[in-house]
Amino acid sequence: MTATQSQARQTYEDARSHYQAQRDDAYRYVESDYLRDLDLPSSVDSRLIKLAPINRQTLALVPPSSPTGFIGLNWQKKAGSYLRHPRRFELSIWYGDKLQGVSFGRASKGNQRVRIDMVERTDSTLKGFIYPITLECALAYAINIDRRTVVVKDPVPALVSYYMEEYPDYVTHHPRGQTKLRSEHISFDVYRLLDDIHIATTATASGSNDQT
Repeated sequence: MTATQSQARQTYEDARSHYQAQRDDAYRYVESDYLRDLDLPSSVDSRLIKLAPINRQTLALVPPSSPTGFIGLNWQKKAGSYLRHPRRFELSIWYGDKLQGVSFGRASKGNQRVRIDMVERTDSTLKGFIYPITLECALAYAINIDRRTVVVKDPVPALVSYYMEEYPDYVTHHPRGQTKLRSEHISFDVYRLLDDIHIATTATASGSNDQT
């Protein structure tokens, strides 16, 4: 191995470690903060929900015909195109020792976007919560690595309607063929969301000071 090759390998390994640390931080935030406030069924204990990276053992647990989305997709084969990229978005969602869902995506080289490409629910325990948890993780990851938007590729119609109605100030729907991404997608404005959180936090702090 030449000195140039050795340096390139070290740079790649440094990038892998850096982005994995940012994903791990996003997982921990969602586990400790977001899940605590999520309106889960009474039968579900949020303390048993764990978020983690994806490895080959995890992929082997994804059935060939799963309850949602990419039925028949070979996730082990598809994973190779994501796992080699340090900036990738990846997430496995567990309830106890039972895999509940997996997702893959990509992050742009610049500060443009984190994109969610594939989401799969593998069990019914957290039905209705795989997308919200995945999206919150992607938003946290985007904030950690300073990306402007989070994009959900090829969303189901119900997902488009829900997020457009619930978050009209932050979400834009892009029909197929209308942007450079080509596929239909919805995008979440991370910077605007952060600005509004900052304004709300500042206003709360100011109100508290007025009372003291």
